[in-house]
Amino acid sequence: MSSDPANPRWAASLLTAGAALVLGCFAFVEERRVPLFGWADLGVHELGHLLFMAAPDLVTAMMGNGLQTLMPLLACLGFALGRGDWPAAGFCLAWAGTTLQDASVYIADAPVQALPLLFAGGTHDWGYILGPQQFDALDRAGEIAAFVHGAGVVVLVLGLCVCLGPALARQLAPRRTRGGSTREDRPQRLGAPLEHGLTVRDEHPFHVELEQRPQGTPQLRVPGSRR
Repeated sequence: MSSDPANPRWAASLLTAGAALVLGCFAFVEERRVPLFGWADLGVHELGHLLFMAAPDLVTAMMGNGLQTLMPLLACLGFALGRGDWPAAGFCLAWAGTTLQDASVYIADAPVQALPLLFAGGTHDWGYILGPQQFDALDRAGEIAAFVHGAGVVVLVLGLCVCLGPALARQLAPRRTRGGSTREDRPQRLGAPLEHGLTVRDEHPFHVELEQRPQGTPQLRVPGSRR
């Protein structure tokens, strides 16, 4: 496969990898929500609370960020396993990495609860999860946030690799000839049988002709060579 960006496979890989890098720059360099995706993440976050409203309070609180990360992961699996579209799957994986960074900011805010909430007077998810009502681990919020942030970086890098991996693997694969065979598939010596019963009789690559075997199987023969 050519590494020419005009090639559709390379174009898809480069496009999705570039888009994943943009997501990573917003999330991990500028440390803010990705434009447009941030609003989608917020909507999915609230949807997670609604879907699990009947569950125990701890589950309801956790499924805000839980569904926010789970949705792009499910999309990644859908593209990879359902359609074999690895560039799109890699982009969704990188998106999931940015949701982990978003969660890390929320977790780090749990002890002070300074972030504005969507609904005034609402419950701070991680203030409740790590607070005395549940895990009583507000003093470890910074450590947990750093771990989640690091996991987001790893997932983002994995997404970039998935975007580019198939194109690079095809680039490194053995080159095939026009007939569909690789260089390694070619006969290694004169007289080695080819497809359809044809046999090479001379090293000269030109001026070969077909000769009919007594059994009716054609073979290659160079004029003037012995049968």
